[in-house]
Amino acid sequence: MKSVGKVILVATAVAMAITMCFAITTPDSTVKAQGSTFTVNSTDDATDVNPGDGVAETAPGNGICTLRAAIQEANALAGPDTINLPANTYTLSIAGANEDAAATGDLDITDDLYHHRH
Repeated sequence: MKSVGKVILVATAVAMAITMCFAITTPDSTVKAQGSTFTVNSTDDATDVNPGDGVAETAPGNGICTLRAAIQEANALAGPDTINLPANTYTLSIAGANEDAAATGDLDITDDLYHHRH
């Protein structure tokens, strides 16, 4: 009886080890976080009115989404987000330096971000 118990214990340990190896080496492409998608509809350079509320717009309810506002909103939300960016020229006109919130100057991207140009 003792040897049967040891065989079962060893078989269980081997099965667990195989399962763990499979879990570690299997690509995680099927489990992907669903982020938000923002579509830029203005070439103006304006900030997001409320970063983190899930809506990229320059004033409450105006529906105007600039590239800067979309980046600020994506930075404020956890996980990978997508920005749909129509082909156009986007001139950055808000001067500033030494901040990392994309509110002035350059556009700081601080989180995973995908962009689609169309």
